Amino acid sequence: MKKQEKKVELLAPAGGISQYIAAVENGADAIYLGGKVHNARIGAGNFTDEELEKAVDYGHLRGVRSYITMNTLLRDEELSEALDFAKYVWQIGADGLIVQDLGLGYLVKQMLPDMPLHLSTQGTVWDKRGVTAAAKLGYSRVVLARELSIGEIEEVCNQREAEIEVFVHGALCLCYSGQCQLSRFIGGRSANRGGCAQPCRLAYRYLDEKERLKKTPPSVLSPKDLCLIEELGSLMEAGVTSLKIEGRMKSPEYVAVVTSIYRKYVDAYLADGSYTVEAEDLLRLQQIFNRGGFTKGYFYGDPGKNLMCQGIPKHQGVPVGKVKRRVEAGGHGKQQGGRLVDISLSAGVKPLILGDGVEIHSRQLTGNVVTYLKPLVDGILRIGDIKGPVEPGDMVYRLTDKALMEDARKTYENLTFEEGKFNRKTKVSARLSCSVGKAAKLEILEPIAFTVEETTATGQKPVKRATLPEDMEKQLKKTGGTPFEMEKLQMELEGPVMIPLAGLNALRRKALEELYRRLIEEYKRKKPENSIEIEEDMAKTMTETTSREFQYYFYDYDDFRHMDWQEKVKEHEDGQVTALIDVEDFLEHYQEASQIEEQKGILVCPYIPAVAKERGRWLENHMDALIRLLKKPAAISAKRLYVGNIGWILPFAERGVTVVGDAGLNVTNEATKKAYKVLGALDAMDSLEVSDGQTAFGWLPLMVTAHQMERGCLIDRKGLRLEIVHGNGNHETYILGNRMAETKWDENILCSNNKKTIRIYVKDGKI
Repeated sequence: MKKQEKKVELLAPAGGISQYIAAVENGADAIYLGGKVHNARIGAGNFTDEELEKAVDYGHLRGVRSYITMNTLLRDEELSEALDFAKYVWQIGADGLIVQDLGLGYLVKQMLPDMPLHLSTQGTVWDKRGVTAAAKLGYSRVVLARELSIGEIEEVCNQREAEIEVFVHGALCLCYSGQCQLSRFIGGRSANRGGCAQPCRLAYRYLDEKERLKKTPPSVLSPKDLCLIEELGSLMEAGVTSLKIEGRMKSPEYVAVVTSIYRKYVDAYLADGSYTVEAEDLLRLQQIFNRGGFTKGYFYGDPGKNLMCQGIPKHQGVPVGKVKRRVEAGGHGKQQGGRLVDISLSAGVKPLILGDGVEIHSRQLTGNVVTYLKPLVDGILRIGDIKGPVEPGDMVYRLTDKALMEDARKTYENLTFEEGKFNRKTKVSARLSCSVGKAAKLEILEPIAFTVEETTATGQKPVKRATLPEDMEKQLKKTGGTPFEMEKLQMELEGPVMIPLAGLNALRRKALEELYRRLIEEYKRKKPENSIEIEEDMAKTMTETTSREFQYYFYDYDDFRHMDWQEKVKEHEDGQVTALIDVEDFLEHYQEASQIEEQKGILVCPYIPAVAKERGRWLENHMDALIRLLKKPAAISAKRLYVGNIGWILPFAERGVTVVGDAGLNVTNEATKKAYKVLGALDAMDSLEVSDGQTAFGWLPLMVTAHQMERGCLIDRKGLRLEIVHGNGNHETYILGNRMAETKWDENILCSNNKKTIRIYVKDGKI
């Protein structure tokens, strides 16, 4: 492979101060972190406003960028507070905002037009059309969905309208990010609002369509963690701008280990155009965290079952051997008796040491820190204190490697934002000039150009000998505990000259203090001149709905075909009845659907689902035909195309189609509607985040995944039933949960929040 010329960004997570310092000290180019509100990892330690400023300054002093996560969906009443926070991070010099809520992004762009915006992976962008739409709304970077192959990533990178960021390591969601409603549906903790309870990591019984129990691991919704350490070169060649490590909920040791290893191989590729990952580094990545090994996700296409965790959906450590026997009580002291286990170590594994954490997979998980250790014969090792039941042959895993953890801690322990013995420093180049009778000048050339002079460093005629240049250089390079390293120093001395040692020290201190001040102030920004009256602005954009509408949303065309529409029209005689069918079905069955529409007095409209990655080529090839049909007069009202993804609004709207944003766009405030209007949408449906149980009923889409699952159902430990169905053409797998619809529609529901549209999701002909 050719040598990579363009510098690529290594982006690391920080859920707290120690993680931030660990990321910087281990080579991150940029760090993403969140405040105490409006970020999708609200369970992490996160940062107070004061800590955020210190973190941003700490990074800038070392050439590291800081991106602030504001990646949750917001309600109208939350926008004012969110904008105040955005103004704050703008003023302290944050290098960008990572945003999910397009309404927030829309308002930030009005108020802070120069603030770089990154569209979160929760924006569900998988193609160049999505990137084009994001760029039109002012986003300079897009974090792609994690379900893309390297070929698809390269195709997106070729659009050149925005920078592209991809995840390279860490936890995966089974659902397309931004489309998961499972946590909110089950327990009221919304993943899109920062409260994900990770129900995907729980155990489920999996029944097939005939209600027979399938033989699958109970963690049927839990993927392995992603690891693309061997694929960095391909991503850089594809044109990816930023390589992102997941993990704001992870420990500082995790951040240190993973960041340092990825730094090593990014640099290797940038230097040589190729690299080979050492086995020891792969082992270190597994040791710090893995869920039964790693996956490359969809990098080379659908990985099938290899995507999924086959065992316990938590950190499983590294296997080191098997249980040989439990040592019986007696003869080993009261403390150890009965709690010792002999294990047979596997060939070639790193031996256990005192302080390692182990776990034994027996009838139940048994583990502890190794507090007793004695080598026996034939590769047998006796360890304790192991309290739970174990049997011969049980696998033994090293959960924590004491030495690895200690080495990781050395990179950040005893360091604060203010002081410590830092390894990561900004390289400085400078020029010293001096002559007899004149104050010495130190000109800083890099990273910022300026000059300081010091009267106490006035050049003097040497009494015995001139100050040697190497002595001056040695003194000026003593940068100590500052965040700087004097890498290059030029000398311009006119004739024999002596500079007092104290003067040289004063000159160096003055230069470094000024450099410190300038580096920080370079990023600070003044209070923004623009302001927004949110309440007034939103009042102008509220959508007035003049008629009631009852929408029936079909996953399967046959359900639409066999629906008793005469009964539904009679039931909803005081409103319009609309059927929403998949866009492919709309085109294929247009004649039949039109007949049903005319005979039954309903309106039939197509939808493009929230995830339509596999349909991109089909939509492009059939766009002209679809547009012709959508522009035909309808018996009741004009046809509308419901679009659930950001990428397909503009292509249809700019050709005169009436486009309505669908629930997959996650509209939770009026500002987001206004953002979609910029792309050409007439209006937008509410997200399930606000419509579930209010204006949305039936079999709601709780997850949509690229992972192919057989039709059937999942049963959780409390008996909740989740149905598994396929999208049109089996392109996607949906997991549905039922929110029973009332047969009589409450007038208060119909009119609440000015919404007069009820949507009912239909599966197998049932609500």
